[in-house]
Amino acid sequence: MKKSILLAAAAIAALAGCSKVEVKSVDEAPARISWNAVVSKASTRAYDGAIQNTTYPKDETFGSFAYIHDGDFSVTGTNTLYIDNAEIKYVTNLWHADTRYYWPKNSDGTNYKLTFYSYSPYDELNTAVSCTADKGVKIDNWDVFAKSTVDVMTTARLANQTGNTTNSSMLADNGVPTAFKHKLTQIKDFIVKTKAEYPGLTFTVKSIKILRVNHKGTLAGDAWTPTTDLVDYTWYNDATGVTVNQTGTKIVPNSLPASLNNNNANPKECFLLVLPQVFAADGQKLQIVYNIDNGTYNYDVTNSIDLKTIHDSGTGDKNPDWVMNKKITYTITLGMNEIYWDPTVVEWVNESEGYSID
Repeated sequence: MKKSILLAAAAIAALAGCSKVEVKSVDEAPARISWNAVVSKASTRAYDGAIQNTTYPKDETFGSFAYIHDGDFSVTGTNTLYIDNAEIKYVTNLWHADTRYYWPKNSDGTNYKLTFYSYSPYDELNTAVSCTADKGVKIDNWDVFAKSTVDVMTTARLANQTGNTTNSSMLADNGVPTAFKHKLTQIKDFIVKTKAEYPGLTFTVKSIKILRVNHKGTLAGDAWTPTTDLVDYTWYNDATGVTVNQTGTKIVPNSLPASLNNNNANPKECFLLVLPQVFAADGQKLQIVYNIDNGTYNYDVTNSIDLKTIHDSGTGDKNPDWVMNKKITYTITLGMNEIYWDPTVVEWVNESEGYSID
């Protein structure tokens, strides 16, 4: 404990050149900093990868930075690093670091103000992140395909904190409010149905793919900058296929890369994390292959539709792109145009014939 307090005091002393600082004695028992982690609405993980509701999992750890400053936070002010990429863990009903961090006290006995930035998960991202006081957490050249089960999350800037203030998770004490937001897009389900009941026809889905999508990029603040690297994802592929009708059938993935089959025991809980990106005309595509059989003959149909078209003019929420913190279900409706007849009768044409017999 003594070592931890001295480390905290050393960080405060770094400000001594620009303001009057008084380090309080150990006997005054400064309040230890703890964190109160929650997840932006999009419990613990039922399987490896994406967190599905608003409770941060106790078996996960996250990283945190904090900057100390005189007065209110300003991006152009003097902001000194106070907590440097600390791993925050759940221990005995509190979130804190192995190193003990305390709220630094001003000469009048009030706490200095701290500004926090946090990210998750620590084990995957701690060597990939950087942080600055003005711009927050940055992740360079992240490959979502290679790290397919990593649910990248960060917090917004949490400025001007002077104490542990919230407790949304039934913790032993209050903590710094740490609200994580998912920084990727989650593809959760594909549901395929027919537009109507078509007597005599059988529809069988054989393949669903997502083509030509960006999978690498740099996260800075609240925006991704993708590279030009593209990848194809196969959600489902089977020559036998799945029969669908007007009710609608959830197509359980069977062809995601091994790293994406994140719940083999229950494939219905599989998901796909993708890089948020802007759709382009004739760019990213959704491809479906299905078979139509009328008992006498059958044939395969392949449709490739621009994701831009689906998101711009489809029947859903019409969000134009893949954006952060969204969990998407695609519903694909297959239709057929039945042949109808429009009978008419050509009117009799009057004809007059004559012949004279002498």
